[in-house]
Amino acid sequence: MIHGYADADGNGLPVGLIATLATARAGAGTFIVTLRHMPPENDTPVKTDGAAADVAAGGFDAIGGETDAQVTFELAVQ
Repeated sequence: MIHGYADADGNGLPVGLIATLATARAGAGTFIVTLRHMPPENDTPVKTDGAAADVAAGGFDAIGGETDAQVTFELAVQ
């Protein structure tokens, strides 16, 4: 699956309430949807332009904030 953000906040950073999904090829895997609360810490924003890449590289522990909800979907593309 190829995921894309289709919405942004006032700073141009992705929100994730509206998204696009497309299939890349046949296969199976998981798709994880996460609601993450990311308020500033010590008046410093924790939401940054590279947050999605940071999560892809190091998981959710690589970014600030707290996970409010997380759901995993098993996918099969034929």
